[in-house]
Amino acid sequence: MLALLIGLITPLQAGQVVTDADREWARLVSEEKALETVADANTLAVLDYRNDTQWKKLGPGLAIMITTDLVQSSLSESGKISVVERTRLKALQDEHKLARDLGSPETAPSMGRLLSAAYIAGGDIHKGGAADLDVDPLLVEVPDGLVMDQPQVSGNIADLLKMEKILLFDILERMKIELTPEEREELQRHLTTSLKAWEAYWDGLIHSDKGQYSQAAQSYQKSLIADPNFTPPQEALTELRELGLVAQQGATTPSAEAPPPPQEPPPPPPSGELGTFGNAAILTAGIVGGLGLLIGLPILVANQADDSGSGGSTPEPAPTPAPTPAPTPEAPPVETEPDVAPTVTNTSPSTTDETDCVTNQIFRFFFSEEMNPQRGSVSVIVNDQNMGQYEPDIVTQWGGGYLSYDVVMSDTDYDCYYTESVIITLSGFQDATGNFLTGQKTFEFHLNSIY
Repeated sequence: MLALLIGLITPLQAGQVVTDADREWARLVSEEKALETVADANTLAVLDYRNDTQWKKLGPGLAIMITTDLVQSSLSESGKISVVERTRLKALQDEHKLARDLGSPETAPSMGRLLSAAYIAGGDIHKGGAADLDVDPLLVEVPDGLVMDQPQVSGNIADLLKMEKILLFDILERMKIELTPEEREELQRHLTTSLKAWEAYWDGLIHSDKGQYSQAAQSYQKSLIADPNFTPPQEALTELRELGLVAQQGATTPSAEAPPPPQEPPPPPPSGELGTFGNAAILTAGIVGGLGLLIGLPILVANQADDSGSGGSTPEPAPTPAPTPAPTPEAPPVETEPDVAPTVTNTSPSTTDETDCVTNQIFRFFFSEEMNPQRGSVSVIVNDQNMGQYEPDIVTQWGGGYLSYDVVMSDTDYDCYYTESVIITLSGFQDATGNFLTGQKTFEFHLNSIY
């Protein structure tokens, strides 16, 4: 068991999907948690940062940025640093049902021993001034539990890429990892300068950790749309496909080849060119018809002679047609009150004013008539300065005797840092008597974002 456990503890840098092997590793480590293991001096585990801001994904996001920078660098390839695979960290957290924000001086040493890491990095993210972030970094030397003193890093959210590099180089310096000029230059380069690409990549990993692989693939696609040269989301998307967790050419990746056009039936041949079977059919029909005429004609003549008694008598006169009755005048139409088509009479919040963006935001629609709750669907588009346009997860509910309708933003991706507006379109709504919704059906709500 000891040899197996030591083999499983060896940090890896491949894969972004929490697999059964990761869960088995977490189980064995937990069972042998009293076992003394000696970690390599340059082994680092980066925990999710504890996050006090409203941008909830920033905590895991910052840890993902630092981990990805190191894993993608030549430092990992050369063995100068060994980064604990983030999927094993997630598997261990799930095994112990631990919170994701474990980067505290109290919990970091124990996590480091379970992970067989010599260093644990993490920290706290706070809202600074009107538009600033303050990051209090944490680096713990696991064997002796020493918490290293690190300076606070501050900046605007737009400076996040620069702030991450400062934290990264500070970690390497305190781990006493000497960098060559080439290695330093390599680490200073950004894998992508698009914060939108980074954020969509975070979303993909967060979805993947929850087993939401279709959503993960969609997020990776969004990341690649923001920056097609950003390799980590492409690698993660390839891994999902190779593991069979998403289809090779499914909804996540539209096929570049258009489907073949439907085959049309061959046109009829031109007149006189019906082909062998067509000509044979016409010939057969002619022969049969001719025989029928030869047989039936004498019989018809004989019957006519019998009915008249003499072949030379005159036929009976045709009967006089009955007179056509005069048309009956139509009754005058009964006047009925026309149905009133329903309309949206009001919304909350108003579409004419800006409103503060909040988590689980509710957009409420009021109707002029009682509506049919079995009819209608909505489409929602969020305009985000960072992510662009995306379709969020929502929850809908009727209220007020089916005179009001709520659209609730339930998507964890929906945050208030960059959200500018939400566009909601009502389709197929009908009232209780079957009249379709008329008037305005698309509504744009303007929001005050954090930045």
